[in-house]
Amino acid sequence: MRTESGGPVHVVVGIGLNVALPAELRARLAGMGTAAADLASLAAPAPPPARAGLAAALLREGVGAMGEFALQGFAPFLDEYLAADALRDRPVRLQGSGPVEDGVARGVDTDGALRVEHGEQIHRIIAGEVSVRTAST
Repeated sequence: MRTESGGPVHVVVGIGLNVALPAELRARLAGMGTAAADLASLAAPAPPPARAGLAAALLREGVGAMGEFALQGFAPFLDEYLAADALRDRPVRLQGSGPVEDGVARGVDTDGALRVEHGEQIHRIIAGEVSVRTAST
């Protein structure tokens, strides 16, 4: 994200989709504690959606969501996000976040700030570039 004081905000949004993961890669990821899915598996026995149609649907939904976000902020998306949060209640290691480096992910708040429990406190993580990874136990 780039912003100017009192000026426009520019945001680059990216998404990565697994279209067809080899079974051995899914097994290796599962061995590391990450359940990976791909569109081919989710669509089976039907074929996965065509890439062009999928890209068009993602753009349509994404642009609509950005308009809603501009008007209402993150709050309307909170419940859906929390339902899909794969890191919630898992140990995490943060890189680039400042004083908190390890903790337990506790979801996000209505502003979209990452909530990480460290010690006996919940820290709100708001930063431009934070890498969150599951911590090895």
